[in-house]
Amino acid sequence: MSLCMGKNLPSPPRAGLFCSPACWLLIWLLFWAFGLPGLSRACEIIAVKSDALPLYDKTLSGIESVLPCRITSVPLSPSKGKEVLELIEDRNPDAVVAVGTYAFRKLRNAKIPNLVYTMAIPYEVENDSPGSITGVGIIISPEVYIENIVEVFGSIRRLGVLYSPGKASGYAREIFSAARARGVEVLPIEVHSVEDVPPAFRELRSRPDVLLMLPDPAVASPEALNAILLYSFQNSIPLVSFARKYVTMGAVLSLEVDPFDIGVQTGELIGKILKEGRSSARKLYARKVRLTINQKVAQKMSLPLRESSLKRAEIIR
Repeated sequence: MSLCMGKNLPSPPRAGLFCSPACWLLIWLLFWAFGLPGLSRACEIIAVKSDALPLYDKTLSGIESVLPCRITSVPLSPSKGKEVLELIEDRNPDAVVAVGTYAFRKLRNAKIPNLVYTMAIPYEVENDSPGSITGVGIIISPEVYIENIVEVFGSIRRLGVLYSPGKASGYAREIFSAARARGVEVLPIEVHSVEDVPPAFRELRSRPDVLLMLPDPAVASPEALNAILLYSFQNSIPLVSFARKYVTMGAVLSLEVDPFDIGVQTGELIGKILKEGRSSARKLYARKVRLTINQKVAQKMSLPLRESSLKRAEIIR
């Protein structure tokens, strides 16, 4: 009877000049215990998706590209929550990935070892979750945000940041710090509701060179967006958003996450956890961005956009 329990390991070679049978047996046992590249034990991951969205599939492809694990994708719906938890308990995977904010909220209290979120809004899961949590958010790193804004528009002196003082306020403060570290003056524009937008602009002590709209429901509502775009057009101040659709509506620039690269980040994070153990929470921002520029609006505002940025951006004319 084989002692390998299904592992396709070669039979120990015959003793040669440099290794006795006992030596080969020891090497064989080391292969079994620790594995080598290409021979390591296959791990298993269950990915619970908030919805059947193509961008979630791109994220899972990113995970698969760096993590040699068997990944089972499970869509989550209000009627299948219990079934998903039973599947996780029955399969006892090495890790569980909650893809999207909704999936993480449904799994966060289930005491699942090695639960990792991806493509979730960081300040949503952090504010709602007790204890330490680990994952990669669907929001770009504040430093990368500011770096790209400066690269596209050149040297800017003042940045107006639209945000609400709720859950997103922590992220807004990180944006403020990143901008100030680059020598950019921050003009906070606090918005509680759509009615606050016009007065907030009137109360600005200085004219911003660029407006930044953070991923915040209070700021991104259709009514608030109309008021923001109106101010942007009337004053020839470019609006930077977090999604391509706003560029098609009149924003000059959007900085979007790359779902595949978020998957790569998530896979690297899970691999580190499986290798070294989970010593503490790790909350990562997306590190790669995709640029979309509305060249028509930029030209109407006479904005001198840098050629290097135009070459790597999707251009809407």
